[in-house]
Amino acid sequence: MRRLPIRLRLTAAFAVAMAVVLAATAVLLYLRLGAELEKTIDDGLQIRARDVTVLVDRTGSVTDVSSETDFVQLLDPNGTVVDATAQARGTTLLTSAELARAANGPIFADGTIDGDDPARLLALPITTDGRRMVVVVGTSAEGRADALESLLGELLVAAPIALLLASLLAYALAAAALSPVESMRRRAAAITGTEPGNRLPVPETNDEIARLGATLNDMLERLELALARERSFVADASLASRGTIEVDAPPELTLTADAERVEQALGNLVENAFVHGAGPVRIVADAKNSLVELHVLDEGPGFRDGFAERAFDRFSRADDARSGAGAGLGLSIARAIARAHGGDSGARSRPDGRGTDVWLVFPR
Repeated sequence: MRRLPIRLRLTAAFAVAMAVVLAATAVLLYLRLGAELEKTIDDGLQIRARDVTVLVDRTGSVTDVSSETDFVQLLDPNGTVVDATAQARGTTLLTSAELARAANGPIFADGTIDGDDPARLLALPITTDGRRMVVVVGTSAEGRADALESLLGELLVAAPIALLLASLLAYALAAAALSPVESMRRRAAAITGTEPGNRLPVPETNDEIARLGATLNDMLERLELALARERSFVADASLASRGTIEVDAPPELTLTADAERVEQALGNLVENAFVHGAGPVRIVADAKNSLVELHVLDEGPGFRDGFAERAFDRFSRADDARSGAGAGLGLSIARAIARAHGGDSGARSRPDGRGTDVWLVFPR
């Protein structure tokens, strides 16, 4: 099932649930119709029993009862047939247990007539000529059986058709509900890094699919920003005429931190060195007790007097950089990242008067 498309899995689940509902409905309908037909037969037997009782009280016989579907037996307490209509002559219609119960009050029972035809019986005690008797009034139940059989046949034909139509409708609804997902998939397959700004189509709804599309678009925007920053960093590095970056770090030195954020902070320092420094840019990593220091050194003119103390302040730029690009936030963001890790940052002009030393400190 896991390898099937979602729309097929949804359709299969709906079909199973629908099959259970249809089966339960069919059973309930079958039982309800059977009960209603049985109640109708029982009501008719009660009316017939009253007429037969009056006839037996008056004539002491049931032979005058005439009906194509109804029949009557008059039994003594031992179960011997005292009198009966033509259809019921022969053995008693009641079992010994049913006869014993009927002697104490009216009972309904199921039986057969003419050997195998289904019948519904009503037996009740009467007293005639000072003798206790049991009158059994019956009628053919073949009509009830035929009606239930006909209903069962119709249900066996109609239920599968209804299940098929409902499953097709469920498949169409699932396909319609998932069509926005397919649209987003096709657009996502066409998005490349060379064409920024492309976004997934989001349906104008407030459902789960719309929220998924909005979340994915936010992710694409973040990825584009990260890619743009990376490209800017590479472009700045390639434009630095004074050559590629030198790294001096012990191979065994490790730092547990947010790699993406540390990369962003260190990149800001390196970019600042390329833009405002001179000569090769060196990255030096060193461990001091439980701290790791990341130094970025260049061979430029260094900071003007008093600027190093506020180099990491927001919007702070040296005088010779005021006309250039940038908002003066690179070093400020780097300090915020270091402090978010429980560390700090610093900057100074190098003692030999050749360039600057800007560093970040992180707990190891």
